[in-house]
Amino acid sequence: MRVINRLFLSLILFGFSILLACSAESNEEIEARIARSQQLQRLNVLCSSLPKPPGVEFRYKRINGNSIRSLLTFYYSKNIPYDNAKKVYSEWFAQNGWVENLDLASTHYGYYKKENAEIVISSHDVGSLEIGCTEPN
Repeated sequence: MRVINRLFLSLILFGFSILLACSAESNEEIEARIARSQQLQRLNVLCSSLPKPPGVEFRYKRINGNSIRSLLTFYYSKNIPYDNAKKVYSEWFAQNGWVENLDLASTHYGYYKKENAEIVISSHDVGSLEIGCTEPN
């Protein structure tokens, strides 16, 4: 019975992951949405302006948010330790007037703010890096 339950649960999770993959917007749809929104264009320029550490390679973008804030996230693969990548970004932020919120900083992400804009850099696993740029709507 346990084997059947595990198999059933695995099939449900597999189906859910397919549903999520199917519902994700294509890169062309994301770029079209960015082109139609001045706010997303600003966030795109902001995220694109960040340095590109060696060993970090762009993969794709996603748009999220709610009625309060818009969020544009850039997803990267990386083959360097997160601390090495974070050091490059931290130096850039310090040189460009960004302030790190040390109350929210951790070993898995860094949170930076300048005026109304905020940037979160995170790494949820060894091979990935996410950079989210957000501002109020």
